[in-house]
Amino acid sequence: MPRQKLFLVDASNHAYRAYHAIQSDMRTPDGFPTRAIYGFMRIILNLRQQYKPDYIALVFDNGLSFRNTIYPDYKGQRPDMPEDLRRQWPELLPIARASGYAVVDEPDTEADDMIGTLAVRYASADVEVKIVSGDKDFCQLVNENISILDLKEGRELGVKEVEERWGVPPDRIIDLLSLMGDASDNVPGVPGVGEKKAAQFLQKYGSLAGVMAHARTIGGKTGQSLVDSVAVVALAKQLVTIKTDMPLALSLEDLRPGPADRADLAARLTRFNFKGLIRELGVEGVAPAAAPTSGFRPVAPVTVWGPGPLGALAKRLREGDTAIHLYMDEADSTQIQAINLAWPHHPGASAMVPWDEEAQALLGPALATAALVAFDSKSVMKRLRRAGVPVGGVTGDPQLADYLLAPDQRHEWKDVAERAIGAPPVLSRGEHAQLTVEMARVQAPALREQSLTAVLEQIELPLVPILAGMEEVGIPLDTGELGGIGQELEGRMQTLAAEIHGLAGREFNLNSTQQVAALLYDELGLSAGRKTKSGRSTDAETLERLDHPIARALLSWRELSKLKSTYIDALPRTIGADGRVHTTFAQTVAATGRLSSADPNLQNIPIRTEEGRRIRHCFVAAPGTIFLSADYSQIELRLLAHFCGEGPLLESFVRGEDIHRRTASEIFSTALDLVTPEQRRAAKAINFGIIYGMGATRLADELGVPRADAQRYMDGYFARQPQVKVFMDRCIQQARDLGWSQTLYGRRRPVAGITASNPMDRAAGERIAMNTPIQGTAADLIKMAMVKLPGVLAGSRARLLLQVHDELLFEVPPSEAEELGRRVRELMEGVASLRVPLKVEVGTGATWDSAH
Repeated sequence: MPRQKLFLVDASNHAYRAYHAIQSDMRTPDGFPTRAIYGFMRIILNLRQQYKPDYIALVFDNGLSFRNTIYPDYKGQRPDMPEDLRRQWPELLPIARASGYAVVDEPDTEADDMIGTLAVRYASADVEVKIVSGDKDFCQLVNENISILDLKEGRELGVKEVEERWGVPPDRIIDLLSLMGDASDNVPGVPGVGEKKAAQFLQKYGSLAGVMAHARTIGGKTGQSLVDSVAVVALAKQLVTIKTDMPLALSLEDLRPGPADRADLAARLTRFNFKGLIRELGVEGVAPAAAPTSGFRPVAPVTVWGPGPLGALAKRLREGDTAIHLYMDEADSTQIQAINLAWPHHPGASAMVPWDEEAQALLGPALATAALVAFDSKSVMKRLRRAGVPVGGVTGDPQLADYLLAPDQRHEWKDVAERAIGAPPVLSRGEHAQLTVEMARVQAPALREQSLTAVLEQIELPLVPILAGMEEVGIPLDTGELGGIGQELEGRMQTLAAEIHGLAGREFNLNSTQQVAALLYDELGLSAGRKTKSGRSTDAETLERLDHPIARALLSWRELSKLKSTYIDALPRTIGADGRVHTTFAQTVAATGRLSSADPNLQNIPIRTEEGRRIRHCFVAAPGTIFLSADYSQIELRLLAHFCGEGPLLESFVRGEDIHRRTASEIFSTALDLVTPEQRRAAKAINFGIIYGMGATRLADELGVPRADAQRYMDGYFARQPQVKVFMDRCIQQARDLGWSQTLYGRRRPVAGITASNPMDRAAGERIAMNTPIQGTAADLIKMAMVKLPGVLAGSRARLLLQVHDELLFEVPPSEAEELGRRVRELMEGVASLRVPLKVEVGTGATWDSAH
């Protein structure tokens, strides 16, 4: 399959460029300036039409970053934003979202770091990343899978172009900037060392460390400047290094362009008098969205302190739902400074409580049992628990409600508020709880209208304390064992490197795609295979196709290198003070309803490779306990059988047959006991591929067979199981008719592009339509089981540690393991009554791998 393209747009940079590029004074009839908005929309629209990316993210700077903390003069020389541009800036993000684009703007974070994180996270042999920017700092990220698209200069920079322009390869750009500084960002450099001299030093001494080590050898004024600039260079390196490990809770699918909110887009384009764009974007004649009419107007809260008033407030907390918002200490973000309260049953009433020992003593017991409504309730719950207030549950969360109403959108404060009440007022301290009340009030009828109230109240809200508990408990990691694996992998990498250099007849940089390409194609004369704009490809897909031992060895070396850097080197850095790894589970990220894990992501640790299983082996149960794993078996295939209602798939699960062997028997017209391993493997690929809308081309690649054979296999499958095709067609038609697909329990997902004229967009929409009922229902089922777990765990010393898609992992005393396994299996298998039985596999072990 062709590589997919992810475009990461330095949106702040392009907004400035759009403003300065248009010289005419564009304004609405009432005088509002619009040239930056118009120019920005034109840039993005042209980008999408010309390059047709599969994924695109518009990334904006948002506030000061950590660089301003360590160096207050960072970018300090830049002039203030022009007033006309400042007025337009708040309009850029909403109109981009209304157009269907993913907008990334994490608070107190530079666009560079968000782009760097997403680029490194998703660049692969399957996904080609293009950073759309003219900023030279991004050159440090360039490799065979990441390039820079400079729209202003009309050029693309790959590895070759970066080295030609700067005199050093991408992996030395940080060193180059650390020496020469960066005047555009006010980053200091070594006096007397400019771009050319810095490049010459790096070419001679290899690295920044090598240059600094030879400072005295260099001698003269320059050498002395280097000697005197050790601290300057160290600071500069911190400032110019783009972070690639930001905790951005975004999946690749979140960055796929979605359908425009036509009513909202029409309203915005009409307001700005962009008649040409209205016609071009096809929203001519669309009725603009009516502005929400909540009439929300916050009032000043009453400050409550002292025994009498706090006692009265505690009584009010027991009368009904209470909205709560926490204000954290700026100097210590783990400490609560004040709490803000408001009440749906007392409109306009709001209180601010300075949080001290007296307030905690008098309000803590009431808060622990109160019916709380909170935005991002899991974070609120964890902060209160850390403060000594054991909150048990919540009855409302506008963020979770918004996730159900708009699962493919972002769900930060401003996003949710804008969808609920329109452009919200600028809130003062003490008004956030009132806005929480208002958002929940406006969302309630929408939830009822879309039959989502039960999903919120019976699945998502009860799950909050479960997830909070899992995050607090964490999971132990044996860093010694992990380090041993790291040393072993390092040794294997060195052996492979020696083998590669021996086959090449010389040493070269294994990380340099340019040097690898020169060796493979110029010296060894291998077929150049696939070409990219940045040169001849040396990605994994290309290496797999080259019939040469050096290509196979290079592929093995890269796989080990990635595994070591991504997991073995990174995981120990995430261990908390208690010696355990604490991931964060997000409920509002995946549009399918699945949970996601971040910082670190414990759901993506490989399980199908020996090295990946060895990493799981390093997660060890605490002394006196073992791990217990409970994993739904083939749950998505079972759900497919349930939705079909009849046919061979359903019959096989009811009879307890080997579903893949049965499918192979039917496709290949072979008796069950004569099915070969190869035939069963092909049937397994088809069974699971059908769920995700896999076509014959993809199946052929996976099985290594001609496309005609793969098509024949699929035709045979649908001939024997027509019910599957009927179900898939029904899903597609319903999504076309309704604009969304839904799970068995009513969770909805908008389906973008299913009526698009572009075949690729339409096919992507059809895949979502077919997959959502299955994958989304699987997500609902395991969440429903988790919600019921407290009853199973009552009186036990067992603790739930992780949820990894269809698996739950517990830490349990050995004496309780057998009984707990039985009860958990009964709970998970009985969580729903389907046409086919649910099956759960339970295992135990001292390590995560051995328990699975």
